[in-house]
Amino acid sequence: MRYTLFAFLFCWITQLAAGRQTDVTHLGVVNLTVRNIEKITFLEEQGILLFDSLLVTGYLHSANTTEIEKVKQYLIEQKIDFIRIETIKGEVSLDSLFVPNKWSPQFNEVFTATDGLIFLGGDDIPPAVYGESTFITTSIIDRTRNWELSLMFHLIGGNQNKKITPLLDKKPDFPILGVCLGMQIMNVAAGGSLYQDIPIQIYKKQFCEEVAAMPQAQQHKNYLYGINNNDDKTSYIAFHQISLTAESFLKGPGYKSKICVPSVHHQAVKQTGQHLKTAATSIDGKVVEALQHSQYPNVYGIQFHIDFPELFAPDARFQMKPNHFYQIPKEDQSFYKALWLDFSKRLHHSSHK
Repeated sequence: MRYTLFAFLFCWITQLAAGRQTDVTHLGVVNLTVRNIEKITFLEEQGILLFDSLLVTGYLHSANTTEIEKVKQYLIEQKIDFIRIETIKGEVSLDSLFVPNKWSPQFNEVFTATDGLIFLGGDDIPPAVYGESTFITTSIIDRTRNWELSLMFHLIGGNQNKKITPLLDKKPDFPILGVCLGMQIMNVAAGGSLYQDIPIQIYKKQFCEEVAAMPQAQQHKNYLYGINNNDDKTSYIAFHQISLTAESFLKGPGYKSKICVPSVHHQAVKQTGQHLKTAATSIDGKVVEALQHSQYPNVYGIQFHIDFPELFAPDARFQMKPNHFYQIPKEDQSFYKALWLDFSKRLHHSSHK
């Protein structure tokens, strides 16, 4: 649903004066770019993210001035009044991400001001953070996103520094959803590590054409995308089945025996971080597709994407290669929607506790 500007301001003023309103759900979105705003507004407008009243705070680093200006302009142009932007200020070196630092008070404010958080996708975590040298194929995130690793560590803790009390100890049911890079951030912040390149390290493949010739179940992004510069139709998204573990959280919402998920990643969990356990893998068991936290029941991550608006078109169809198309089955679309509904319920419960 949409707010008028007056209603939006009224909500925020009332919260400042009287604390958290019980009828409004506060969602925090890390790295809320224009593209991610398009995703959130689509999910909200379509009732896929389902709330009576939703207020979204997007968080960006203050040094990311170009994106901040784009976001502010977009919100004005589109007359979106249920989203606002806050910034994280200051610089912290990579070796100070997992200790109390100048961001710590700001992270406490983020935790206090929201009912739950979503960490969305992007490029790759600097391998130095988890003690490895950097692969040629690794495309490192901009430095203005390093704070996301530190925020996740402050929220859930990690084995890099067990003396730090995680913020979620104050509210163990606080929901955190990590999508793609968001799940990798969750794992690395908790002390885990990553495979920097799935085709090279796991499947021993070096060339795009080799990967494209592999079984669909082993393709985690479409490596035919972009290799022919006369081709502007091939999808960058791959689709492959996943296998759920016995106690996976994914077995709840909309579960069916064969789930096919949209996938765009070349990195994967290697060693799992503190208190994280595998909730799903690729069919061959070689790639972790979902994680869940053993102490905080609403903290979980998915390596696949359910946040692309194009997935929810009535007859969503994607070109995998010339003359070969993949159409998403209705039951898989229902599964993606069920995951968002499940997150909505977790968030709503958190906001009314």
